[in-house]
Amino acid sequence: FEAAAFAVGRSGQMGLVHVAWRFRPGAVAVGEPGTVVPLPTRVRAVLLDSLGHAVNWRDTTLTVRVRAGDTTVAQVGRLGMTAPSGRYTWRVALSVGDSIGGVPPRWSVVVPRFDAGEVTISDLLIAAPREGAPWIRPDGDTAYVTPRSVWFKGNPLTLYHEIYGPREGESYSSSLSLRRGERTVLSASYTE
Repeated sequence: FEAAAFAVGRSGQMGLVHVAWRFRPGAVAVGEPGTVVPLPTRVRAVLLDSLGHAVNWRDTTLTVRVRAGDTTVAQVGRLGMTAPSGRYTWRVALSVGDSIGGVPPRWSVVVPRFDAGEVTISDLLIAAPREGAPWIRPDGDTAYVTPRSVWFKGNPLTLYHEIYGPREGESYSSSLSLRRGERTVLSASYTE
């Protein structure tokens, strides 16, 4: 069970934090091998401020469809919570069916300011086909969210991020570099 949080998107002046999780439910005997079975998945997530007070929280049960006996496919999910700009600690607890669950360590996420008048970039979402939970944006674009951080050579990847602050009609250039140690493994740039 893996989990991560990403600050990408906004709702009005509030930032949107995506809490994503990944687990392999095929380890659970849920039916005859090969059959598709709905598996209830309870997710509880919270964003905590510096004093430990809950800024936002979600407690929900989702139905994940799994192929019984398939231990090769990871199930990925996501839920979104709004928060004002700032640094938060987040926690997530996941329980699948009645037999597996987990609570990863606490981590932090930073929600950027949207009113600062400065150019700000969101967190970067990296996913591979069938490895991300879809986030369908209000404009119809789809980004994929996953906590996975290790990819294999030859995996096609999708990248998504947002840039905040440029005025309408203002052009800007953006460059992205992904490095492994001192070596650049991917770079891209564009002008908007």
